[in-house]
Amino acid sequence: MSVVTNAIHFIIDLGPTVMMPIIMLIVGLCIRVPFLRALKGGLLVGIGFIGLNATVTILTDVVQPAVNNMVELFGLNLTVIDVGWPSASAIAFGTAVGVTMIPLGILINVIMLLTKTTKTVDVDIWDFWHFVFSGSIVYALTQNMVLSLILASVNMVVIMVIADRMAKATEEVLGLPGVTFPHGLAASFVPIAWVMDKAMDKVPGLN
Repeated sequence: MSVVTNAIHFIIDLGPTVMMPIIMLIVGLCIRVPFLRALKGGLLVGIGFIGLNATVTILTDVVQPAVNNMVELFGLNLTVIDVGWPSASAIAFGTAVGVTMIPLGILINVIMLLTKTTKTVDVDIWDFWHFVFSGSIVYALTQNMVLSLILASVNMVVIMVIADRMAKATEEVLGLPGVTFPHGLAASFVPIAWVMDKAMDKVPGLN
């Protein structure tokens, strides 16, 4: 067990800039993408991470003085900067949960397809970071890897089911047959939107 743990931490210590290209290369080869194409895809992901991190760093350096002045001028007590999803995704994929959830997420999708609990094939492995992030938060709070992966998996299963339910509407609105969004942020609004839509259907002039 210690060997597996040490191997996971070794990969994590490489950082997402190195880790994600390796994972994407392996995933590409597993689905029979030609080696050079899979390697190119992995390298592009790594370059993307470098660009994202550089952008966040530059923006932070530029914005920080203005934020400090605003805090001083208005007498605010602000200690946290919202750097958005680039940092969130880097944090997610830089944890032990991130390393494990990618192959586990693919396995979950395959099992759901075989058991006909979903019709959606989630090809956007990059956006697994939504599931990973929820699991990473649990891991940071509990240090329990098993619990973190279970809750991240539950997150994914719920999103996949929602993606099935929104497929018809997505096809009608976008005119793209067979397309839906198993995306953590997009799908999370669906239950709220469904309730609001049903409520507005009952109001004359809004239905």
